[in-house]
Amino acid sequence: MTSSTRLTLTPSRLELRHRSRLNHYDVDGGRDRDIFDINEEAGLDLVEGDIVLDERQTRNSIIGEEYRWSKTIPYYMEDDLEINAKGVILKAFEQYRLKTCIDFKPWSGEANYISIFKGGGCFSSVGNRRVGKQRLSIGSNCDRIATIEHEFLHALGFWHEQSRADRDDYVTIMWDRISAGKENNFKTYNDTTSSALGVPYDYGSMMHYSKNAFRNGSEPTIVTKIPAFSAVIGQRMEFSDSDLLKLHRLYNCTQGSTFLDSCDFERENICGMIQGPENTADWVRVSTADGGPSTDYSNMGKCTGETPDGWSRSSALEEEVTCEVGDDWWYYGSSCQYRGSTSDSTTLALASSLSVLGAMLLVTGLSVYCLKKKYKKRSHDSSVVMENVSAAKYSDDDKTSQSNNVEQTVATRGR
Repeated sequence: MTSSTRLTLTPSRLELRHRSRLNHYDVDGGRDRDIFDINEEAGLDLVEGDIVLDERQTRNSIIGEEYRWSKTIPYYMEDDLEINAKGVILKAFEQYRLKTCIDFKPWSGEANYISIFKGGGCFSSVGNRRVGKQRLSIGSNCDRIATIEHEFLHALGFWHEQSRADRDDYVTIMWDRISAGKENNFKTYNDTTSSALGVPYDYGSMMHYSKNAFRNGSEPTIVTKIPAFSAVIGQRMEFSDSDLLKLHRLYNCTQGSTFLDSCDFERENICGMIQGPENTADWVRVSTADGGPSTDYSNMGKCTGETPDGWSRSSALEEEVTCEVGDDWWYYGSSCQYRGSTSDSTTLALASSLSVLGAMLLVTGLSVYCLKKKYKKRSHDSSVVMENVSAAKYSDDDKTSQSNNVEQTVATRGR
């Protein structure tokens, strides 16, 4: 029982030796050839370098639910596969399980399944062709985990990243550097043919061509419009975040993704923004300024009381002004103007930073309020005068009479 437990939990030396070979085995002796180099050396002439089209298939096959697999895909490994290739394929399946909702199970009689064999290179069809046995080749030098993940992304329904309709906004194809007869591998598909699933163009996608794909010399065939990504395109290391997001959207995965659909302009791709056709200004991401570390303001979170980028302005309060509050007063300029008896006072702190509009509104409001109070207070005393004035006639014959009436009224009020 103890021996059985030890065998179950502890790998044998043979297993450890096999795992070591699996992890460190270099399939092409350090040459690091890409999928398309391998297929070209094998004499294959496939669509986009590694895609097999059947007679019924057109390039709009990615559009349509009929080309989707179920989330658990049956597979069968042919006997001609090398032992190392089988091990790497299983590791690739594990990555799909860990990072997506896609799983793989050994074929048990399902109508449609993927048959993995050792062909002349690395290639696959796009989507579920519903032909029963759908073949996917993992030939010599193809048994890298990212290469296998790449081919299975084709089988799941994805074309290459640089085939997108918006490709030319992000990369420039150098047509004169492409090998003769390979130009068709750089076609793009419009939105009725292929869907980007609402995900921005991804330089880091494992489905992107490398900069040297199908070149006829030593110069690159693809030039990124953001130079920093020249060495990034064509990576065959692992799924990018956008690869995972697109797979989740295509198969309606409900589990969480490590991809955050946001941007803070910290990355070199400036949040997927592109140059406007009528705009001559260029987007530039500057991490340091000329002059050395002392003028590096890329991390503005560490404030020390200085304002290195911009200018400061101070605003001081003037002296306090006390205005009497009574039946009839107002504030004018920098002093108080008032008439009448008072019993209270108020203190106004005049800030020079007040806007002109705010000051005007304040003065206008106070003036209207005071005028209303003034009118109410004097309305009764003025009634006789107003009545006499309104009743007066302004003809030349009555001027003397009107003047006498007014003088008599004023004299009466004085007594």
